[in-house]
Amino acid sequence: MADRYNDLALMEDPGYAKAHFRKCTILEARGNFTNAINLAQQCIEEYSHEFESDKTSIDMIPKFQELIDRLKPIKHKETEEVTRDLQEDVDEQLDASMGNFDFLDKLIGENMEEI
Repeated sequence: MADRYNDLALMEDPGYAKAHFRKCTILEARGNFTNAINLAQQCIEEYSHEFESDKTSIDMIPKFQELIDRLKPIKHKETEEVTRDLQEDVDEQLDASMGNFDFLDKLIGENMEEI
């Protein structure tokens, strides 16, 4: 729900640095570290140019950098978590679509022992 409200805030004011930072933390909480890092880097570039006049946006730059520094060392875990989640989804879908075929496992197992 927080993500929806944050997206609405960004639609209202696409340059709102605090909403971008919240979006980064939402992505982090979901385990989507790559997108959080990319968004934070983009925001640093956007808010650090010499023509930026909004002090609030400029003050957010260190927070974006802290987020990047915190997420880069654990970025590799994102792939592991995504892979595990996808495997669980596939297993659930197979179980739901295949039904209960435990007797086949037993039958195959018995026949393999004879061979």
